Amino acid sequence: MINKFLFFLGWVGIFILSITGIVCTVMSNVIVKFNPLDSIKTNVVIVVVCVAYFLLSILKLCSLFEKTGDYEIKTENGKVTISANSVISFIKELLSKDREINNIKVITGKKGRKFTIKIKLDMLTDGNIADKTNSIQEMIKQRLSEKMGLEVEKVEVQISKISLKSDNISGTSAEE
Repeated sequence: MINKFLFFLGWVGIFILSITGIVCTVMSNVIVKFNPLDSIKTNVVIVVVCVAYFLLSILKLCSLFEKTGDYEIKTENGKVTISANSVISFIKELLSKDREINNIKVITGKKGRKFTIKIKLDMLTDGNIADKTNSIQEMIKQRLSEKMGLEVEKVEVQISKISLKSDNISGTSAEE
Protein backbone atom coordinates (compact mmCIF):
# COMPACT_ATOMS: atom_id res chain seq x y z
CA MET A 1 0.00 0.00 0.00
CA ILE A 2 2.88 2.35 0.75
CA ASN A 3 4.41 1.64 -2.67
CA LYS A 4 1.14 2.54 -4.40
CA PHE A 5 0.94 5.76 -2.42
CA LEU A 6 4.54 6.69 -3.32
CA PHE A 7 3.91 5.98 -7.01
CA PHE A 8 0.74 8.06 -6.77
CA LEU A 9 2.74 10.96 -5.34
CA GLY A 10 5.35 10.50 -8.08
CA TRP A 11 2.73 10.73 -10.82
CA VAL A 12 1.15 13.78 -9.15
CA GLY A 13 4.63 15.35 -9.12
CA ILE A 14 5.10 14.62 -12.82
CA PHE A 15 1.67 16.14 -13.48
CA ILE A 16 2.55 19.34 -11.58
CA LEU A 17 5.99 19.59 -13.22
CA SER A 18 4.49 19.19 -16.69
CA ILE A 19 1.94 21.95 -16.08
CA THR A 20 4.68 24.17 -14.63
CA GLY A 21 6.91 23.53 -17.65
CA ILE A 22 4.12 24.38 -20.08
CA VAL A 23 3.19 27.59 -18.24
CA CYS A 24 6.81 28.73 -17.80
CA THR A 25 7.60 28.11 -21.47
CA VAL A 26 4.48 29.68 -22.93
CA MET A 27 4.39 32.65 -20.56
CA SER A 28 8.14 33.07 -19.99
CA ASN A 29 8.06 36.85 -20.54
CA VAL A 30 5.63 37.34 -17.66
CA ILE A 31 7.24 34.96 -15.16
CA VAL A 32 10.99 35.21 -15.78
CA LYS A 33 12.94 38.36 -16.73
CA PHE A 34 15.99 36.48 -17.98
CA ASN A 35 15.52 33.21 -19.85
CA PRO A 36 18.73 31.57 -21.10
CA LEU A 37 16.67 29.05 -23.12
CA ASP A 38 14.92 31.75 -25.09
CA SER A 39 14.88 30.16 -28.51
CA ILE A 40 11.78 29.03 -30.33
CA LYS A 41 13.14 25.52 -30.99
CA THR A 42 13.99 24.98 -27.33
CA ASN A 43 10.60 26.26 -26.20
CA VAL A 44 8.78 23.96 -28.66
CA VAL A 45 10.75 20.93 -27.48
CA ILE A 46 10.06 21.78 -23.83
CA VAL A 47 6.33 22.25 -24.49
CA VAL A 48 6.10 18.96 -26.44
CA VAL A 49 7.88 17.03 -23.68
CA CYS A 50 5.73 18.66 -20.99
CA VAL A 51 2.51 17.92 -22.90
CA ALA A 52 3.61 14.29 -23.34
CA TYR A 53 4.27 13.95 -19.60
CA PHE A 54 1.00 15.74 -18.85
CA LEU A 55 -0.97 13.24 -20.99
CA LEU A 56 0.96 10.30 -19.53
CA SER A 57 0.20 11.40 -15.98
CA ILE A 58 -3.51 11.87 -16.79
CA LEU A 59 -3.66 8.34 -18.25
CA LYS A 60 -1.85 6.89 -15.25
CA LEU A 61 -4.02 8.72 -12.71
CA CYS A 62 -7.17 7.51 -14.50
CA SER A 63 -5.91 3.93 -14.55
CA LEU A 64 -5.51 3.98 -10.76
CA PHE A 65 -9.29 4.03 -10.44
CA GLU A 66 -9.95 1.11 -12.80
CA LYS A 67 -11.12 -2.15 -11.32
CA THR A 68 -9.17 -5.27 -12.00
CA GLY A 69 -10.73 -8.14 -13.89
CA ASP A 70 -9.67 -10.65 -11.26
CA TYR A 71 -12.17 -12.12 -8.85
CA GLU A 72 -11.62 -12.02 -5.12
CA ILE A 73 -13.32 -14.39 -2.72
CA LYS A 74 -13.00 -13.71 0.98
CA THR A 75 -12.82 -16.82 3.11
CA GLU A 76 -12.31 -17.32 6.82
CA ASN A 77 -8.61 -17.97 6.19
CA GLY A 78 -8.00 -14.97 3.98
CA LYS A 79 -8.52 -13.79 0.43
CA VAL A 80 -8.49 -15.96 -2.69
CA THR A 81 -7.90 -14.30 -6.07
CA ILE A 82 -9.04 -16.02 -9.25
CA SER A 83 -7.85 -14.51 -12.51
CA ALA A 84 -10.34 -13.67 -15.24
CA ASN A 85 -8.36 -15.89 -17.61
CA SER A 86 -8.93 -18.86 -15.29
CA VAL A 87 -12.69 -18.28 -15.36
CA ILE A 88 -12.64 -17.92 -19.16
CA SER A 89 -10.66 -21.13 -19.68
CA PHE A 90 -12.93 -22.99 -17.23
CA ILE A 91 -16.03 -21.93 -19.18
CA LYS A 92 -14.43 -22.79 -22.52
CA GLU A 93 -13.49 -26.23 -21.22
CA LEU A 94 -17.05 -26.82 -19.98
CA LEU A 95 -18.61 -25.80 -23.28
CA SER A 96 -16.09 -27.59 -25.49
CA LYS A 97 -17.39 -30.94 -24.18
CA ASP A 98 -20.65 -30.29 -26.03
CA ARG A 99 -20.25 -31.27 -29.69
CA GLU A 100 -23.04 -28.92 -30.75
CA ILE A 101 -21.06 -25.83 -29.71
CA ASN A 102 -18.11 -24.33 -31.63
CA ASN A 103 -16.08 -21.09 -31.78
CA ILE A 104 -16.52 -20.17 -28.12
CA LYS A 105 -15.59 -16.63 -27.05
CA VAL A 106 -16.04 -15.62 -23.41
CA ILE A 107 -16.05 -12.12 -21.90
CA THR A 108 -16.26 -11.68 -18.13
CA GLY A 109 -17.02 -8.64 -16.01
CA LYS A 110 -17.86 -7.55 -12.46
CA LYS A 111 -20.63 -5.46 -10.94
CA GLY A 112 -19.92 -5.14 -7.25
CA ARG A 113 -19.63 -8.66 -5.86
CA LYS A 114 -21.61 -10.24 -8.69
CA PHE A 115 -20.05 -11.49 -11.89
CA THR A 116 -21.40 -11.27 -15.42
CA ILE A 117 -20.44 -13.52 -18.27
CA LYS A 118 -21.03 -13.01 -21.98
CA ILE A 119 -20.55 -15.97 -24.30
CA LYS A 120 -20.46 -15.85 -28.10
CA LEU A 121 -20.68 -19.18 -29.86
CA ASP A 122 -21.71 -21.09 -32.97
CA MET A 123 -24.28 -23.82 -32.56
CA LEU A 124 -25.19 -26.94 -34.54
CA THR A 125 -28.49 -28.29 -33.25
CA ASP A 126 -31.80 -29.82 -34.17
CA GLY A 127 -33.45 -29.13 -30.79
CA ASN A 128 -35.04 -26.11 -29.19
CA ILE A 129 -32.50 -23.26 -29.13
CA ALA A 130 -34.10 -21.50 -26.15
CA ASP A 131 -33.91 -24.67 -24.04
CA LYS A 132 -30.31 -25.27 -25.10
CA THR A 133 -29.17 -21.73 -24.22
CA ASN A 134 -31.06 -21.84 -20.93
CA SER A 135 -29.33 -25.10 -20.00
CA ILE A 136 -25.95 -23.53 -20.90
CA GLN A 137 -26.68 -20.54 -18.66
CA GLU A 138 -27.79 -22.70 -15.72
CA MET A 139 -24.83 -25.09 -16.11
CA ILE A 140 -22.29 -22.24 -16.09
CA LYS A 141 -23.88 -20.56 -13.05
CA GLN A 142 -24.03 -23.84 -11.17
CA ARG A 143 -20.50 -25.03 -12.00
CA LEU A 144 -18.86 -21.68 -11.23
CA SER A 145 -20.68 -21.60 -7.92
CA GLU A 146 -19.75 -25.21 -7.07
CA LYS A 147 -16.13 -25.26 -8.25
CA MET A 148 -14.96 -21.68 -7.67
CA GLY A 149 -17.44 -20.16 -5.24
CA LEU A 150 -18.37 -17.36 -7.66
CA GLU A 151 -21.86 -15.88 -7.58
CA VAL A 152 -22.76 -15.24 -11.21
CA GLU A 153 -25.49 -12.66 -11.64
CA LYS A 154 -26.04 -12.96 -15.36
CA VAL A 155 -24.90 -15.23 -18.20
CA GLU A 156 -25.57 -13.84 -21.67
CA VAL A 157 -25.38 -16.22 -24.60
CA GLN A 158 -25.03 -14.79 -28.11
CA ILE A 159 -25.30 -17.21 -30.97
CA SER A 160 -23.16 -15.92 -33.82
CA LYS A 161 -23.97 -18.70 -36.25
CA ILE A 162 -26.57 -21.45 -36.08
CA SER A 163 -26.81 -24.55 -38.22
CA LEU A 164 -29.39 -27.30 -38.16
CA LYS A 165 -28.35 -30.92 -38.11
CA SER A 166 -29.21 -32.55 -41.42
CA ASP A 167 -29.89 -36.14 -40.34
CA ASN A 168 -33.07 -36.61 -42.32
CA ILE A 169 -33.74 -33.71 -44.68
CA SER A 170 -35.54 -35.56 -47.50
CA GLY A 171 -38.26 -36.90 -45.22
CA THR A 172 -37.51 -40.54 -45.98
CA SER A 173 -36.70 -42.94 -43.22
CA ALA A 174 -33.70 -45.22 -43.08
CA GLU A 175 -35.94 -48.33 -43.16
CA GLU A 176 -37.18 -47.75 -46.76
